[in-house]
Amino acid sequence: MCEATNFVITSSKRQISERRRALFRSVDGDMFYPLSVWPNDMRSAFRKKPIGDEETFKLALFLMGNGCPPTMIKDWIVSSTFWDKNKTVKRWEQKVFVYGSI
Repeated sequence: MCEATNFVITSSKRQISERRRALFRSVDGDMFYPLSVWPNDMRSAFRKKPIGDEETFKLALFLMGNGCPPTMIKDWIVSSTFWDKNKTVKRWEQKVFVYGSI
């Protein structure tokens, strides 16, 4: 599993929430275009949790296609269901599927 998955599995909800806030700030206009200019469906998929395989794939393609670093995408996807460690593993598997399908 990736470093992000291990972080989510071993960290407290507070630590994960702080990391997600930092990721959000980085994605929202710092390292990427502000969410306010994203297409509505991508904005919704980014904020929604959990998201299905198809939405995850579309979101990852959108982010990668617009220059968002893959590590940030992985961190966001994997940490999206931090309250359920089993779902964290599912998110990791989803990430593996997305990157394997490109």
